Amino acid sequence: MVRKTVALSIDGLVYDKYQDYCKANCLILSRKIEEFMRKELSENGC
Repeated sequence: MVRKTVALSIDGLVYDKYQDYCKANCLILSRKIEEFMRKELSENGC
């Protein structure tokens, strides 16, 4: 699998809070975004 770097525009406060949440729960932010994308694709038959 090839990894791809992307740029996102996200509300700064939301990003900071979620980043803190990920750190506190030993999560990797990019993996959570990838998981969200996979779920969306699956739920929409893609």
